Amino acid sequence: AFGMGAAEQHAYDPVNKYAYTVSEQGYVNVVDWNSVDSAEVKSDLAVDLGGAKLTDIELCVSKKLLIVAEGAADTVGSGRVKFYSLIERASPMVPTLLTSVDVGSLPDMILPNSDCSKVAVANEGEGDVVNGFLVDPEGSVDILSVTGTGSSLQVSK
Repeated sequence: AFGMGAAEQHAYDPVNKYAYTVSEQGYVNVVDWNSVDSAEVKSDLAVDLGGAKLTDIELCVSKKLLIVAEGAADTVGSGRVKFYSLIERASPMVPTLLTSVDVGSLPDMILPNSDCSKVAVANEGEGDVVNGFLVDPEGSVDILSVTGTGSSLQVSK
């Protein structure tokens, strides 16, 4: 999923040496940086989100989380923040969706705190014309609480 907008935002895992990017085509692309001299795009590890409007990506390495913000197709509906497993160098596998949570309109930026117990979500609230009328949701902020890890991960507003 490369071309225009192939790396809208990026995040790097210094422990496993993988870089992750979200693309305007709805992919989470993965780059193997184990050897800087021969960095390699790992298409077999990419996550296909079916053309979704991906806006940001962050990592929580201590909890082994890949966090992705996704806007609604129409930009005025509720967005989502999705939590995936990170790729482990010892046994590389496509990131697994662990959970997701609905947030405000067009989540444009996400940021976990230092221990990843909270994730701040800035929702842009971009307007659009729907059925001939302007729908312009207010911008907002969601604070997500994160507990557990792996399959026992729980995220709430």
